[in-house]
Amino acid sequence: MRTIRVCEDDVQVKDLDFLSERLRVTSTTTSTIILGGNDFAEVEGLDWNQLLQVVFIHPFSKTKVAVYFVTTRSRLVDVFAIGPCEHEQLHAIGTEIMIYLGRVLPDVALNLSFQFRFQIPAYFAEDKLFLAYILAVQLHQHEKYLNIDSQKLSLYKWKSVEGFHSTHDNWFGKLSLDSGYSFVVKVPNNDDDGKLKALGWAIVDVPGDGNCGPYVLILGLENYNRTMYNPFYNNEQGEQLPEKRDIDEGDLEVEWQKQTIRLRMALRRHSVNLLKTKYKLGQEPTWWWKIGPMTMEDRTANNDNIYMRGYHLQHYFPQPKPGEDDPKCDEALMMMPHWWCLVFASLFQMRVVVIHA
Repeated sequence: MRTIRVCEDDVQVKDLDFLSERLRVTSTTTSTIILGGNDFAEVEGLDWNQLLQVVFIHPFSKTKVAVYFVTTRSRLVDVFAIGPCEHEQLHAIGTEIMIYLGRVLPDVALNLSFQFRFQIPAYFAEDKLFLAYILAVQLHQHEKYLNIDSQKLSLYKWKSVEGFHSTHDNWFGKLSLDSGYSFVVKVPNNDDDGKLKALGWAIVDVPGDGNCGPYVLILGLENYNRTMYNPFYNNEQGEQLPEKRDIDEGDLEVEWQKQTIRLRMALRRHSVNLLKTKYKLGQEPTWWWKIGPMTMEDRTANNDNIYMRGYHLQHYFPQPKPGEDDPKCDEALMMMPHWWCLVFASLFQMRVVVIHA
């Protein structure tokens, strides 16, 4: 998730340790970077009497961050503002820095002199905290911080995520559509009119029997090499098998069907938990109305849509009636795509893309 936030210009305070590790930024005997927030973090193992400079970073919000560059010998503090930081805010954090230094360098703290260097406009970079961190790194390493531009920021971002391609390759591309997936439709189709294929997507079709939702979610897990709902590696009770087992071709379809029921049950449990603990009735986030159940009746219906307690295999995979070639489960049991995918993403910590035709 940290890599994703870096790529999406959404670096958070908790990501700065990750950036330090990736960019190999460490404290030296003469310089260090200290992160602010609700309070400035204590840095262990520093010999404050040897420090010549300290760089403080304080984010006020996503759009406003300040950097304070303290030179201990001259007792001078250069103040840099990123975004529309207000004078009162900068002054308040300057006071906090004086209090902080008063605990570790009391002689320096008593004689600090502040000077405002410049303010970087908000439009300069989308990710203000990342820009502030790179500015702090440049000051910390005695680099030419005035040369920071969009190209240099992009290079730093690339450095911080340069190992992502191996991470990506380890997470994706594990799906091998062999005969083991009894529910994958082998006949080519043109459901998307070729638009998705033109964007580079591979189309995998599953039967429209009312269980397409759990089918595609299982395939998503398989693509991550997460086989907890694969009957070759798990029994219907969810117990992982010591090794891949053999399944007769005639039993394969039913074995996969049993695994979809297991997935439905797991998603229902998580759905109930989310609605009871994270998204309590009347305390929902502002975006909730777009996808979330609005009333208690809706909440019950959403949980039952995922899995109806007491239902068994025959309810989800009914036998065909006379003259019926393509039986489907009850419409009330068919996937609500937005809610299912929210629950699935939360449970398995996976991103799910929903594309409407």
